[in-house]
Amino acid sequence: SIHGGGFISGDKADGKWVTFCTLFAKMGYVTASINYRLQPRGYRDKGRAVTEAMYDAKAAVRYFRAHAEEYRIDTDRIAIIGSSAGAITALHVTYLREPRYEGDSGNPGFSSNVTACVDLWGGLYSNITEIDPGEPPVLIIHGTLDEVVPYSEAENISQRCKEVGVYCSLHPLVGEGHAPWDKYKEFLPWIIEFLYQYCANKEETMEMSFDTPIGLGVGDESHLEFLNERLREEDILAVKPHLMSLLDEIKTGRKTLVFNANYYSEVEDLIEEALEKNVEIIGYNLEGPYTIDEMIEQERRVYNLTREHGLLFMFGPTLHAIMKNYEVFTQYTDMILVQVQSLQTMNDFRSRVERIIDNISTVNPDVEIWIQLSINPPGNRNLTVDEFLEDIYEVEDLVDGIWIFYLNSRWSDVKEILGELRPKNKGVDI
Repeated sequence: SIHGGGFISGDKADGKWVTFCTLFAKMGYVTASINYRLQPRGYRDKGRAVTEAMYDAKAAVRYFRAHAEEYRIDTDRIAIIGSSAGAITALHVTYLREPRYEGDSGNPGFSSNVTACVDLWGGLYSNITEIDPGEPPVLIIHGTLDEVVPYSEAENISQRCKEVGVYCSLHPLVGEGHAPWDKYKEFLPWIIEFLYQYCANKEETMEMSFDTPIGLGVGDESHLEFLNERLREEDILAVKPHLMSLLDEIKTGRKTLVFNANYYSEVEDLIEEALEKNVEIIGYNLEGPYTIDEMIEQERRVYNLTREHGLLFMFGPTLHAIMKNYEVFTQYTDMILVQVQSLQTMNDFRSRVERIIDNISTVNPDVEIWIQLSINPPGNRNLTVDEFLEDIYEVEDLVDGIWIFYLNSRWSDVKEILGELRPKNKGVDI
């Protein structure tokens, strides 16, 4: 990936590109974010800026070919993506393929050709005729009201590709200007599909390397066969008291009993029964019209009873309660479940979650922090599987575990989600 910045600013460590590269690495791609020579502010020679950036990016492609064995790179499947100045650079790397365009930025003796290109609001300008028959496919995403790199640049590339028979997929972002990163969730699926089709191996399933523990409640006995085959030992499978018998059927993961304040008077009996079922974790979901003192008293009592029996305790108050009282709540729990589903559809979702996590870990760095995401969050009851997976990948590096909340009516979606996060082992039929 190649960052933007008008050829005068930007860096490979840009948070957007780090997040992007991390996401695709988890899909099985080898990813890298690169730097290139920047120009001084006020520079006038745009041709020089583009040329030097192209030379440096081509050298990066050659570097990865030179080190293909070390990084386990398939040299027949190298894609390039950039935004703004980075997209201009990526397009020039892709379509200016003659030896005179190689430059002298290093790693000679290897090809700088790429397999596919993703252009986020870039352009080829006067070099449009460099696109020739048989050259790599391109995905273009561009705002129709872009005043920095005019939308006509996207149209010109699309038209040239049609003329010479090169595949081009143009996605106009209607009414958007330059660099509309706030539309990331809208255009990310287009990139995923394009790169899978034109870069990844179609003959082999691309398994996600998702190592963050997952937690789920078992809503129906019929779900257990699938869950037992997909979940790992570090994952959590939880039941409520009325489904306690299902604990005997759980064959993997950390068995957990979860109950709410309606069962508070029965907590001792529930823990005793849970012990007989080899439960590892007791989860207490505390919601309701309680004062802070009442909530602390309940949390502390269930925590102490749980610890007396050698079990772990997970506390799950409301998001509002934990944001106000995290300094107290984190003192009486081994694990804390932060219910962030009301934040899922916000543009600053990650930064909000990060602030909550930082507050909790500052008070108790030893507490295990989980967040709960919902397949049907308040802001979008019709969230798609892809959108839910994007939410997970956006924040999974911040937490110790992710709890997936769902209604039984969305079970088919849960299976699809777990199919991505917990692919079935080869040779196992379900």
